[in-house]
Amino acid sequence: MGVGTLAEKNDEFAAERILSDFIEAEETKLKNTEYRKEGYSLDDFISTGYDHGEFLETFKELMSFLFNTKFTYPILVAVDEWNARFSQDASCEEVLHAFDDNKLKSGLWLYSISAAFNPVRGFRNADATTIPIKIPSYTEEEFVSILECQQYFKRLPADIDKNQIRKHSALIPRMVFYWCLDWNPNLENPFQDVLVSFSDRAIKYYKARIKKTLDRAKDKSKDDKTLIHQTMAFFYLNIPVVSLTEQWENSGLFINEKSEMDRGEYVYKCVCPPVSKAIAKYFQEYAKPTIDVLVGRALELLVSRHFRRGGISTISLADKDLMGQERQVKKLNVSVSIDLEQTKPLINTPILPGTFLILRRGHPACDFIAYSSENRGELFFIQISISSYVAHDSKVTDLEKIPVKGNKSILECYVDLCQTEDGNKRFSKVKAIDIENLGKKLPKGVYYVYITTSDSVIRSNNSVKDHPVILVQGDDIKSVVGPDWEWYKNKF
Repeated sequence: MGVGTLAEKNDEFAAERILSDFIEAEETKLKNTEYRKEGYSLDDFISTGYDHGEFLETFKELMSFLFNTKFTYPILVAVDEWNARFSQDASCEEVLHAFDDNKLKSGLWLYSISAAFNPVRGFRNADATTIPIKIPSYTEEEFVSILECQQYFKRLPADIDKNQIRKHSALIPRMVFYWCLDWNPNLENPFQDVLVSFSDRAIKYYKARIKKTLDRAKDKSKDDKTLIHQTMAFFYLNIPVVSLTEQWENSGLFINEKSEMDRGEYVYKCVCPPVSKAIAKYFQEYAKPTIDVLVGRALELLVSRHFRRGGISTISLADKDLMGQERQVKKLNVSVSIDLEQTKPLINTPILPGTFLILRRGHPACDFIAYSSENRGELFFIQISISSYVAHDSKVTDLEKIPVKGNKSILECYVDLCQTEDGNKRFSKVKAIDIENLGKKLPKGVYYVYITTSDSVIRSNNSVKDHPVILVQGDDIKSVVGPDWEWYKNKF
């Protein structure tokens, strides 16, 4: 019995659903079980209450009778999502509390609790045993059968796109169950509306799993704690993860697959789209515990987090050269509204204004790309480092020198992909000659941003001092990190 489903309903509705399913599943036993008096069966009692619409009272009496009667056969009470019984959000409290684990005289209880949560009350018996079980994904055959079963019980519409359900659930039983939860109240709801509510529910669940795993890391050794937090930061920053700690291995959040991005090596990926969204959501709300134990990636994580706030995020940059001098008083605004991870070696799809790209670790010349929606679209290549620009391996000139797509340079590749809102090429006027001397000038509407905690100043006789770079240094970093800058500065 899925108590999580019932927690979404009122008491009468929940009781009606249980009684209906119980009658259908156990009709023979109910007819053969005498209730209170001779010639009157348990089936008679339930049917009478059901027909009169007395669902809640009938259900409560049924539970009392089952728990307090000694039967010739044992009773198994199996309850999924047992924590829902004690949830403050439970809207069918009377139904949930009718499951009284103190009173069962003939049988046993089986509770199921997600590993994301600590067990709550209900394990009072000294014989209680906890058994960790990793639930595998459905096979294709199981998946199809489950969908057909849910359609039969009117929990999913008859006409559904199985491929979409498969994509967003990754054949994970709980995620398939969530589709039923969100579609069941109204089978006429369009797919996109249900997808929104499904995603919200799934993201909330996975965010809780992530937070619980990271909270438990505080009791580990310093090295183990760092590794657990670092793994999550790597997924957030699109850095390949080739091995998992035991905690993440058992979490069910990731799968090991061959990666085209990583020369065919096996790396871990988020098991389904809601997991990657939950990671982003987690870091929007709880970044500090991870930053506390990370040093090298802390600045990168904070910058990424500030750009990925959900909705439209606008960052205002002071236009300073590599000597720290302002080129102009007016600030440059970078406005983004969606974030995408690089998942293939070559990005071939058009990039629309407002896109923030989290590039794969090892991408030459930059860590992120922001295609701002300001001024019909402005392209920002962003490099982050604790080293000075002079000491760093990457330079703005690498945008011209390093090929990434045939003979196309990094800059040529991305200006070719950038489109305006109406679908036209944004940088159609950029010619080959405009890319031949990036040590002096970038095409109009294209910028290279270097963010560093180094306070090193370039001397006037240095050969790179005229590189067209926007230097973000010192307290200017607050513009790309937000209010956490003072905390970060004092900590590191």
